[in-house]
Amino acid sequence: MDWLKLLFVIVQLSAIAKISDCGVIFVSPRCGVLASYELKRVCIGTYPGEIYAKYQDEIAEIGALYAIFRLIGHSDNDYLIAHYFSPLIMCDKALFITKDEINCTTKNEITEQFEIPGNLMFCIYENLQTVDDLLKLCTGKQMNPS
Repeated sequence: MDWLKLLFVIVQLSAIAKISDCGVIFVSPRCGVLASYELKRVCIGTYPGEIYAKYQDEIAEIGALYAIFRLIGHSDNDYLIAHYFSPLIMCDKALFITKDEINCTTKNEITEQFEIPGNLMFCIYENLQTVDDLLKLCTGKQMNPS
């Protein structure tokens, strides 16, 4: 699957998502690749004002939590970004079972399965500077570019 250059996913719960329908799960058809890979958390951060202003982001809010995950077993530049109060944020590793069910393993190696009710997910295969900027701010170092 070398054609996949970047996986950028926004995961938000419907309670705080500005553009989701209440209780409806919207998953882009391109997100099917998530079922094939384990995700490893790279870092957790808060959404910075400079990124919000630079990209005129209308979904994320300044100071909102986000976590960046890398797809294990694929190229080093495919990422998933979870925003706000997604239960994914506290996972050290994650594995999608279905589009709304996830196995989450914490840093204590405890694994539990949970649902993400009313989430909103988009998968984009193009390189995005936003991902590179968030990675650099979150990790404090230059990472493999998206």
